[in-house]
Amino acid sequence: NEQKIWADSALELLENTPLRESYLIGLWNNALTTPVLKQIEKNFDVTRDEFNVIFTLKAKGPLLASEICHLNSRPKNSISRAVTRLYKRNALVKTQIESDKRKEQLSLTEHGVELYNLCTPFFLERQKELMSPLDYEERRQLEFLMKKTL
Repeated sequence: NEQKIWADSALELLENTPLRESYLIGLWNNALTTPVLKQIEKNFDVTRDEFNVIFTLKAKGPLLASEICHLNSRPKNSISRAVTRLYKRNALVKTQIESDKRKEQLSLTEHGVELYNLCTPFFLERQKELMSPLDYEERRQLEFLMKKTL
């Protein structure tokens, strides 16, 4: 199996680096997101940063673009492009902040929620695949440890 050969080769790298944890976390993130992001971009024309914006607004409600940048650890220019594109696609609305006319609060439209609902199953399926070797308790332990490091 080509995937297994790739995984074994990648894991061998862990034995020869002081960046063991960082590299492993990066590998896991790439294994989760890369195939899903390719699918949602192909199927729904939604990029990584666009999904980050949609996901964050769905989870947290209305936010400023700067807050989305912070919550996703993404650069301002990347989120700005995503916001512009989503706005043009009628996936979000911008509401000017009365106390500071330079700022706009972003909210999902019905179409934005629809995009979220279309994309999320792809992430859930891939997450299920990657987490399948772990039992419930191991999954909670992994979640606890990951949260602890943030």
